[in-house]
Amino acid sequence: MRITVSIAALSSLIALAALGPAGAGASVPVDVRVASNDGGNLADVIQYVPGTTTIKTFDGPDCFSAANHSSGKSYTQTSPNMLGAIWEAAQVEPALQPIRISDADYADFGSFGVCQVNAPTPPGFFFLKANHQALQVGANLFPVQGGEDLLAYRTPDDFSADEELDLTAPVRTAPGVPVSVNVRSYTTTVSSRAGATVSGVGAPVQTDSNGNATVTFPAPGTYALTATGDYNDIPSPTLSVCVAAQPERECPAERGREILGSDEAEGIKGTDGNDVIRPRGGNDGVKAGGGDDMVIVNGGGRDRVFCGGGQDTVTRDKKDKVSKSCEVVNGKKAKKHRKHGKGKHRK
Repeated sequence: MRITVSIAALSSLIALAALGPAGAGASVPVDVRVASNDGGNLADVIQYVPGTTTIKTFDGPDCFSAANHSSGKSYTQTSPNMLGAIWEAAQVEPALQPIRISDADYADFGSFGVCQVNAPTPPGFFFLKANHQALQVGANLFPVQGGEDLLAYRTPDDFSADEELDLTAPVRTAPGVPVSVNVRSYTTTVSSRAGATVSGVGAPVQTDSNGNATVTFPAPGTYALTATGDYNDIPSPTLSVCVAAQPERECPAERGREILGSDEAEGIKGTDGNDVIRPRGGNDGVKAGGGDDMVIVNGGGRDRVFCGGGQDTVTRDKKDKVSKSCEVVNGKKAKKHRKHGKGKHRK
């Protein structure tokens, strides 16, 4: 199914619309992915979206019509929504900078325009999806409760977006062992995607009529697989695959994520994979979970970090508290403590 968007419809699909309803709430975690037809996946993160987000527009000619002007004003939103998720992620993720939001059409349409995320947007535009369905409202009018799958895709210059691809692959495996991967496509429904290209290990492979393909990883290491299709298909998320001689012992059981906070106080929970966790401002509590995690809490509020299994590394300020289960703190190995009378170590 090919989706072609007319210029007249840009305000409803590319615009990240104006301020949502009042009523601040606690931060909620959502999946945010930003992809481009010419650059693949720019970012794929878990973002904690705060109850209040301030969006700053740029001062200059509007990217969609030089006759209009963006004011450079700031606008405060008072509930978690898709616009806040994208904006907050861009404050941390270098691949989403620069981000330029225009209010040139705000007076007429009550909406913001996304002029740039990373590379300049025009002559394409950002096509927005939530939970694999095209947004029918501006991003700020799509409230998030936690757990939503949000996607912003920069289209090619014909303003078209076709199938959104989704890749399934094992988290871990051994070298030399053939494994099956699968590609599905989302339009208004979900179906197997024949003819998709899976790349990231050796020569790219094509999926069959059921969306399946077989790949073999030649040596230990971490591989990154992505599925692509036609020029205006949305590429799949990039999946890491840990390959080791003893994968169940040497590899995590779950894929790690990049997890980003905001300037509000938040309780951030990691996965059982190898995570990178950046809480930002606020007095945050971090529970890293399993895997070899990297937790960066310096520069924010008074944070508390609890590490789980794996070899975890924490960068902190003096005001932050770190549990004894964190193996490396500010570049130094944590001291091990003996249980009284037991002769055993504990973290």
